[in-house]
Amino acid sequence: MEEQNVMNAVEARINQLEQTAADKDVQITESLARINTLETALKERESELEESHQEAGDLQAKLALTTGELTKAVISYRTLAVKANPGITEDLISGDTIEAVDASLVKAQKLTDRIRQELEKEGSRLRVPVGAPGRVSNSMTELSAREKINYGIGGKK
Repeated sequence: MEEQNVMNAVEARINQLEQTAADKDVQITESLARINTLETALKERESELEESHQEAGDLQAKLALTTGELTKAVISYRTLAVKANPGITEDLISGDTIEAVDASLVKAQKLTDRIRQELEKEGSRLRVPVGAPGRVSNSMTELSAREKINYGIGGKK
């Protein structure tokens, strides 16, 4: 009997170990399936990341192109602003954007207007009549007899 009990205990232990091994096999199979799922998801994410990097590169190229075109447009706009405002020196109109060019143009116009007003004020204070001086009346009726005689012989009035 004792032998039977040992045999039963050994068989129970073997069954227990076989059950544990089967459980471990199931866990391994589930883990392998999970690993495969994660590897697939990782490959998908890597593919998406590569696409994102490609899109980012394309967008950077487009941004560089657009920035170049914007720079050309601003330079053209500035050139037109200079031509449209001949009373303002080219140095006063500047800027890297259309808004900056507009702002500098407004400042330049204000400065030019202020200078023009100052020059007009100064000019009006120093105004010299245009043309020859007015004629002196040669009316002899206003002269006395003596003045008429002097005038006639070429003397002073």
